[in-house]
Amino acid sequence: MRTIRIVAIADVGLDRPWLPLAPAAGARRRESSRHALVRAIGLGREQQASALVIVGGLFDRATVTLPTLEFAARAFAAFPGPVLIAPGALDWHTETSPYATTNWFDNTHLWHDAQYRPGVTVDGDTIAGSAWTGSSLGGEPPLSSSADEERVLYVRAGLAPRARPVVCSTAADADDERVVAVGALTPAVGAGGATVTVIDWSNGSLRSTQLMIDDEPGETRPVDVATVNGTDELLARLSSTVDSVPPWSVIALHGRLPSGVLLPSIAGFTTDREDVLIDETAVEFALAPPANADHSAMTEFRRGMRDSDADERTLHQATALGLRALAEVAPDGEPI
Repeated sequence: MRTIRIVAIADVGLDRPWLPLAPAAGARRRESSRHALVRAIGLGREQQASALVIVGGLFDRATVTLPTLEFAARAFAAFPGPVLIAPGALDWHTETSPYATTNWFDNTHLWHDAQYRPGVTVDGDTIAGSAWTGSSLGGEPPLSSSADEERVLYVRAGLAPRARPVVCSTAADADDERVVAVGALTPAVGAGGATVTVIDWSNGSLRSTQLMIDDEPGETRPVDVATVNGTDELLARLSSTVDSVPPWSVIALHGRLPSGVLLPSIAGFTTDREDVLIDETAVEFALAPPANADHSAMTEFRRGMRDSDADERTLHQATALGLRALAEVAPDGEPI
């Protein structure tokens, strides 16, 4: 039995809104997903792959446009072999989905059933796939129990059964030698670069190689806020980090933010780097109790804020803003 080579991609993300990014950066990211798809198809040609497989996430069905679907159809038509699409969680298929209303070329096969169905046969070996559908989102269909199961390669976005040759888009079963987890072609910001998976399938066994095709991989850069001495120091440290990270990176703030220090988003921090996302979601908030014997205006303000019903983030930041305002009107060196 000869070895069959397959090129697999997942999470292309065509027309994804990229809402955490500024509009211009989101537009760049959408454009880069198109370029990545074209590069992946070209790589499939270079690798002389017998098939190109899309393992979920070709587009965001809530925002994809007709011109983008036409672009994808024509891009797939340039591949010399069959193109097999297994819709996933973001591009799940129904009779009225964008998949159903697009005129795909003859070489493109869409799996439209939640059950595993054959897609293409190469030298007696079958590539079978399953789609996420409106009626079975996330449900895992059973595998066939054919006596010839070694000659069936299963494709499924997300969940993956064990003990069969399976191509999926999750790393949960990556330790299983019969499961190949396909990397994202357009990963989340800060999660790395565009990845194409080259799979060699022979006699029921799978060998795979992850190829990076993006020269702007991005990264997640942590910044500990617990050690900063004031808002200005935090903003200076953040500015320096923004200048040093590659495109499409995430700066992940973490740690307990000292009392009186403003988050960058509250302090009005701005940057020209629209391809960098600042993530404040992991920040915790230090709320120092006011001294009982202290009845200055600042301490009374702090005490009043602590008695409010606000959540920790709102309480911490409102207190920091109030303390800053009080400090600005206080005479030099005099408590108020």
